[in-house]
Amino acid sequence: MHGNFIVNDGGATAADMLELIEKIKSTAREKRGIELETEVQIVGEPA
Repeated sequence: MHGNFIVNDGGATAADMLELIEKIKSTAREKRGIELETEVQIVGEPA
């Protein structure tokens, strides 16, 4: 399964994006029984 793409148009922080990724993964798991994997490497630490 492919979770599509997340685009930050400039208003979100890195921490906001990481939180959104976790929410999407959690929702996919709970509602569809799908385990999504992040396909990018997260570099650094949330601010």
